[in-house]
Amino acid sequence: MKNTNHDKNLDYIYDNHPDLLDSYIDVYENSILAVDHTVSPEDMIDITEMIIAFEKEKALKLN
Repeated sequence: MKNTNHDKNLDYIYDNHPDLLDSYIDVYENSILAVDHTVSPEDMIDITEMIIAFEKEKALKLN
């Protein structure tokens, strides 16, 4: 298991991007991160935003 410093990420996202907090928790709890370095809060925001964008694009294609 890679060190993600989950508490630091939660605090950062809560303080700076509260609108992404629920999505971040979903991403974190439902994924396995395969990285060779510590995942920063900024990395988690990028990952969360990419997944949200993908889900929106997929929903548009289905409708």
